[in-house]
Amino acid sequence: MKKENAKKDFTPTIMTQATCRAEVLAYIAEVKAHLEDTRAMCALDPMPLSILGVQLNTFCECAAAISAEGILVHDDKANLVPNPKIAIMNQAETMALKIMKEYGLLPKSRKELGKAAEPKKVSPLSAFINKK
Repeated sequence: MKKENAKKDFTPTIMTQATCRAEVLAYIAEVKAHLEDTRAMCALDPMPLSILGVQLNTFCECAAAISAEGILVHDDKANLVPNPKIAIMNQAETMALKIMKEYGLLPKSRKELGKAAEPKKVSPLSAFINKK
């Protein structure tokens, strides 16, 4: 793929200002800039980043709704039950963290990706033993 494809404007159709929270759009723009600065961005990355944005937006929307409605809500029989948005929020968080791990956006995953990129140092003793 051509290198200039990675420089295209990042405006995925499923993430628009009308449907996404401003803080999520800002974060995804920061992630995109970081990936471009580290030359880790390729032409195929906008869709996974868009999915990350959708998951983060879902998480934020559920958190706001839970804050407004409460952790417990009444079901159709007037029983108090856990707010169903908690499960949706937890699933969105899990998916977002998986995508963030793949891109090295979490401290541990950054460290792991850095180790994989570093050439393995071979001690003189190991080199001598492996020659035989």
